[in-house]
Amino acid sequence: MRAHFYRDADDLEKDWGLIEPILASVVSRAGHGEFDCADLKAMAQSKRIVIGAFFADDGVILLAFAFEFRFYPKKTAINILALGGKRMDAVFSEFLDQFKDWAAAAGADFLEASCSRGMARMLAKYGYTNTYQQLRLDLKEGRGSK
Repeated sequence: MRAHFYRDADDLEKDWGLIEPILASVVSRAGHGEFDCADLKAMAQSKRIVIGAFFADDGVILLAFAFEFRFYPKKTAINILALGGKRMDAVFSEFLDQFKDWAAAAGADFLEASCSRGMARMLAKYGYTNTYQQLRLDLKEGRGSK
């Protein structure tokens, strides 16, 4: 198994056909219109976020994710924007400790994710805890277009 983090636009373009379907599944099932795959790609190309992928030894993509650094006044987080694929247990067992070490060395105090209840249950197996409840009031709902 190998991990790859896309650091330049040409590198991402080369594998986007493999990554996009995985992220599209996440965006369509778990997102609420905050971004789409084209947005994730553009943000990665402008180096605002990082996209990573994990591949089986035969080259088949297992998991893809997008993350950003989030700077709070007293803490720095790596915020997981999207995470999807298959064999999460296998990927996490091989790479999570390395990713946590890298994140800490890069200045992050913690990893965070705004996610569905199902994903929260999955991430809880890896030490994530529920810190906040995120609520949203839609300011566009019921106003019609003007």
